[in-house]
Amino acid sequence: MGASEGHKPVSHAGGRLAAHSHAARSVVKAFARDTSGATAIEYAMIAGMLSILIVGGASTIGTQVKQFFKDVGSSL
Repeated sequence: MGASEGHKPVSHAGGRLAAHSHAARSVVKAFARDTSGATAIEYAMIAGMLSILIVGGASTIGTQVKQFFKDVGSSL
């Protein structure tokens, strides 16, 4: 094994350099720096918590409404 020779530029079929030989590397770097996914996860967690609160509140109110109608029905 010898010393590393470094990266040679990608050549075009005609012997010239490719137009965007660094494009794949820059896309990977941009993906690694991207933090917008963290924001999406935070919004998903907030939506999940809100849905749990809504379901809990609706079931509590539903139980109270059910008991109310049972009381009204039994008084008739």
